Amino acid sequence: MRRVVATAMAVLVAASCIPWLRHQRFFPVLVATAAVVLVLLIVLGAVQAWAKWSRNESPQEGSTQSGWWSSRLRNLSLGIAVVLVLVLTVPHFLATSGGAYKLAMATAYQRCQFTEVLGVPIREAWFSEGKTEYGNKARAELTIPVRGSIQEGNLLVVAMKQDGRWRLKELTLELTRSGERIDLLASPR
Repeated sequence: MRRVVATAMAVLVAASCIPWLRHQRFFPVLVATAAVVLVLLIVLGAVQAWAKWSRNESPQEGSTQSGWWSSRLRNLSLGIAVVLVLVLTVPHFLATSGGAYKLAMATAYQRCQFTEVLGVPIREAWFSEGKTEYGNKARAELTIPVRGSIQEGNLLVVAMKQDGRWRLKELTLELTRSGERIDLLASPR
């Protein structure tokens, strides 16, 4: 069972490195489902470990290695690994599955200057930052690290949600080396 969980997590993390797949509508649902299943498996394992411990099951007499400790360490290590994977991946998937993020990346890829300055292929970095406020006037402010074959930079995004659709207010490419800022909304397609 542990191998199946570990394999599923590895496949999910590897799949998240493919930008096209990461932006599909089903991918956040897949990640959320995997997260719920993993949490349930962790809780089930903890309940089983607690039940064994409360019954005071001990290893056979004469055994040089305590089965309880080795099992406990293994379960603890697996639990820590799963929590780390979830902490590192779930926020990323939530951020990249948002409408403002998708609109910003799609618009940037349509601009000539974006691809010319950075150089193709362009990859989005794993961690983006920012905040999204929801409500009557939803607003997103994001910083998306991007890296091309020539140089790297940050895509600075300000978007508002009006009538159920995200609209970009600012889309600026800030180059890391020179600090130059390029307004991608003003540049030609």
